[in-house]
Amino acid sequence: MKKLYLILIVLFPVFAYAQVFTGRAANEYLQGTAEIRLSDRYAAPDYIRFAAGNEIPHGDFEFWVSKALKFDEGYAFSEISRHEDKLGYSHIRLQLNYHNIPVTGAMVVLHVRNQMIESINGYFPPDPHITNSYSISAEQALSKALDFVDAESYKWESPEEEAFIKQYTNNPDASFYPETQRAIVPVTDNGEHAYAYAWKFDIYAHRPVYRAEIYVDASNGEIILENKKIHHIDSVGTANTKYSGSRSITTDYTGTQFRLR
Repeated sequence: MKKLYLILIVLFPVFAYAQVFTGRAANEYLQGTAEIRLSDRYAAPDYIRFAAGNEIPHGDFEFWVSKALKFDEGYAFSEISRHEDKLGYSHIRLQLNYHNIPVTGAMVVLHVRNQMIESINGYFPPDPHITNSYSISAEQALSKALDFVDAESYKWESPEEEAFIKQYTNNPDASFYPETQRAIVPVTDNGEHAYAYAWKFDIYAHRPVYRAEIYVDASNGEIILENKKIHHIDSVGTANTKYSGSRSITTDYTGTQFRLR
């Protein structure tokens, strides 16, 4: 039987409306900036635009963050993706990590031209107040996650599905079996903004079809967050068949593509 012990509210209300500072007010708030928007959900900027001539070199971003925003020395960023646009900008998406553990939902995008950062948007969390520690093993946490999902069968238990993912990815080691990942997840602690260490698993069930990222409290095994990756399990449509006329069909989503089963 499924039990969700803690319903996570990722967004902590702080302001009723976003606050915007421009010109001199922005520079007084954060030197060298022309515009700053404070999140209406967090006590931190979610948009920063630098004044002309005060852009910062791309390679100095982490040093600037540590000084300007007074980030804890345990913070570091890792690149997730980047793309170039027709105006000559590089848009670089970064994941925020704390002592090498990803902070769930904490990403920023750098908008760079000629190796200089002109603006930044994303989530700059305050110093983390972590309420727990890693007290249970990954194996214990996975058992808790599977108890929560409580499926009849899972993708990695099906030889056909395992053969498919190996073929599709052209990787003989590929599997639907959940990888063990550490994570830091926003939570509330007595009504206060806080974080918790968690074990994270991507659970893909075969029957009934289900897929979600399950975050398990690293200290007591309670489920902190269920982030569903399939919001509409079945997609029903109509197909014109060669021999049987119009028929209803149901597609199955593998995680990378739709297919008929």
